[in-house]
Amino acid sequence: MNNNMDGLIIISGVTIAFVIFQLIFPYKPPQDSDFSKFEENKKKFSRLEGMAVLWIFLSIGLISFLVFILGANLRDSFFPNDYDYIMNPSNSFWFLPGFILGFGFLRIPMDFIYKLYLKGDYDLYKQFTNMKHGFDGEKVWRPMELIISIAGIAVFILGLNWFVRIV
Repeated sequence: MNNNMDGLIIISGVTIAFVIFQLIFPYKPPQDSDFSKFEENKKKFSRLEGMAVLWIFLSIGLISFLVFILGANLRDSFFPNDYDYIMNPSNSFWFLPGFILGFGFLRIPMDFIYKLYLKGDYDLYKQFTNMKHGFDGEKVWRPMELIISIAGIAVFILGLNWFVRIV
């Protein structure tokens, strides 16, 4: 019963967040919008939204892996074997800032994928999703993206400064 309650709380929280987003950042389509093109492209846009989950996980995974490789290599150069360390970040530590930065930089690969797939219909797709959800997704994501990116960079830098060396 506890798991059902947790799921209900999560779904309720997400629903409340979407309602708040609609109230704070309501979407007003441009006056010159051609809504006839929405119906023409609705199937393509719906398919792209369904595939977005896959692209999101792949993008976060790729960014996390790249940050992991960078952190592990910097760890090896910042913490040479000339000294003994009581404490320093392990290789697995670098997945944490990688995961955080994966969410922070998620818009970059997603925009690239959407622009590559949609070409000239990219702006129409953004209008479609904004109308579908009722709020401007970019206005919502940009401040969150900035906060998450700063947190990820801070965790990465703190990881490089987290050590106790015996001289």
